[in-house]
Amino acid sequence: MLPSLALLGALSADPEIVVYTMGPGEHLFERFGHAAICVEERLRARCYNYGTTDFETPPQKIGWEFIRGNSRFWVSVWPKERMLRAYVASDRDVYRQVLPLDREQKLRVIGLLESDSREENRYYHYHHFDDNCTTRIRDVVDRATSGRFLQGADVSAGVTRRELGAQGLGEWPLAVALGQVFAGPRLDQDMSLREAMFLPRYLRSELESKLGAKVERVSRRRGVPFPSQAPRTWPSFAGLAGLLTLPLVLSRRSPRGARAAVLLTGLVLGAVGSALWLMSVLARMQELRMNQALLLFWPTDLALGVLRRGARGSYARLRALTALCVLTLSLMGVLEQPLEVPALVVLLPLGWLGWSTIGAERRPFAKLAKHGFGSRKAAETPPVAERKIKRFQ
Repeated sequence: MLPSLALLGALSADPEIVVYTMGPGEHLFERFGHAAICVEERLRARCYNYGTTDFETPPQKIGWEFIRGNSRFWVSVWPKERMLRAYVASDRDVYRQVLPLDREQKLRVIGLLESDSREENRYYHYHHFDDNCTTRIRDVVDRATSGRFLQGADVSAGVTRRELGAQGLGEWPLAVALGQVFAGPRLDQDMSLREAMFLPRYLRSELESKLGAKVERVSRRRGVPFPSQAPRTWPSFAGLAGLLTLPLVLSRRSPRGARAAVLLTGLVLGAVGSALWLMSVLARMQELRMNQALLLFWPTDLALGVLRRGARGSYARLRALTALCVLTLSLMGVLEQPLEVPALVVLLPLGWLGWSTIGAERRPFAKLAKHGFGSRKAAETPPVAERKIKRFQ
C-alpha cells in the first residue's frame, strides 16, 4: 500500500501531535465538552474530529437512534484555524497540549488517524460513555505509546457515570430526574480512570500527569460559568407525588372527584411504567435495558381507573407494599439505582388509595352501622310490636 500524503509530509518534517480539549457550550449536546487531535506541521495543521454528526436531524430520529444504539458519528478533518475559530466564536474554553512523543510514536499516531479518516473506517456508533470523540483520542494515544498511557488506569476514579452526567446537566434538574428513573444501575457503578476519560477534562488531566503534556489555555469563556454541581432532584419527585396524592385526599367525599383523581394517578404512573418497560424491550444500550425502576413503575397502573372498588383497593395496597420494598432495598444499598425518592411517587398516592375509603373495599360493618346490629333481612322485617298491631286491625 502506498503511503498517504500525510505520512509523506510527516517523514519530511517533524510534526507536532497536539490535543485540543474544549469546555462546555450553551447547547445540551455541548455540555460535556469536546476534544480533537491535530497534526501540526510547519506549513499546515489539520485536526481530526471524532465528534461529527448531523445535528440538523429531527430530534425524534436522534432519540430513536440513541435508544437503539445506532447514533451515527464519523471522523472529519478540519484545518486547525477553522476549528479554533468555530470554538472561540461559540465562547468555549479551549486548551492545547503538545504530546511529547518521539518520531516513531508520532508517525504511529498519524497512521492511525489517516486510517480512521478513510471512508471505509470513518463511521462508528456513538455511545456517550464508552465510544465518543474523547475515548477515540484516548485509544489512539494509548496505541501510539504501546499501552504506556493507560498503564495503571484501571484504578477507581472515585466517581460514577451518574454523578458526572448530573454535573454536566446542572441547569436541567428535570433531565437529571428523568435519568434517575430511565437510566439503570450501570450509571451507579464506580468508574475506572480509563472509563472516566470519556470526558475531555479527565483526558486533559491524564495527558498532563502521565505524559507530561503541559496544558496551555488558547481561549477563555467570556460568559457566565456553567454550574458544575449536580442539581437536586427531590423537588421534582416530591412535586409529582403531591400532584398525585393531594387530589385523592381532597376528593375523599366526592365520588366524581375521586374517580377523576384515581384516573389521573393511573394514567401518570401507568404511562411512566409503559415507557420504562417499552424502552427496556427496544433499547440496545445496557443503561436503558437493565433498569431497577422496572420494579417500581408498572404499566398495569393504567387499569386503576377501570377496576372495581374492591379490586382497586387490593391492587393499590399491593403496589404500595412493592414501592415500600423498593424504598427499603434502596436505603439498604441492595439496589444501586437511587430510587429512594422516586419510590414516594408510587408509595404515597397508592398507599392512600389502598387504605382509604376511595380505593378500599366497603367497610365490613357499614351495613350494621346503617341498620343497627341486624342483617338486611332482619332490617326489612317489621318489629314485633308493629306485627301485633297489624294483627288486631
